[in-house]
Amino acid sequence: PRLAIALNAPLNAAQPGPGWQGHLQLDYSRRGDRTIALDRHHGPLRVLQRLYPEGETVCHQVLVHPPGGIVGGDVLGLDATLAPGSHALITTPGATKFYRSAGPLALQRVHADLAPGARLEWLPLETIAYNRCNAQNRLRFTLAPGARGQFLAADHTTEWGHHVVNGATDVQFGPGQIISVALLLASGGQ
Repeated sequence: PRLAIALNAPLNAAQPGPGWQGHLQLDYSRRGDRTIALDRHHGPLRVLQRLYPEGETVCHQVLVHPPGGIVGGDVLGLDATLAPGSHALITTPGATKFYRSAGPLALQRVHADLAPGARLEWLPLETIAYNRCNAQNRLRFTLAPGARGQFLAADHTTEWGHHVVNGATDVQFGPGQIISVALLLASGGQ
């Protein structure tokens, strides 16, 4: 299996394939003491209702992709904007799974833009890249001065030689700082 991580990888959209095409736009803003979220979606990528288990200031949302996995030709994109002072926690109910495919590339792309004073906790469960998948998982977080983020990435390939890469980073960037990671998942094997 091969797992490559490239910093500052280009995030231009892939050409749509024959699979699922999904896009989700999340916009967070602050109204008084409450972070509110507006979402727009196309295709199967969605969020469940807004939850406030920590109180009004932190909006929790759970991303769901009802087809359950990502295969060759699927293109899923998420764009999130966080206005000044907003605070969001985004997670998933289960692992993201890239399945075996001899077909076109499967792509999942996430881009979050954080305004000054915004905070994002990106805490999805792990990403599983099955043997012989052909996939890219691209993450890009742009933080304005005073924005904060906690980003969790837990990725592994399965079957024969189970490879695991885990990482958690609590970051605070200066003006114009961007963190961009592309996980290129391609596994060979039997």
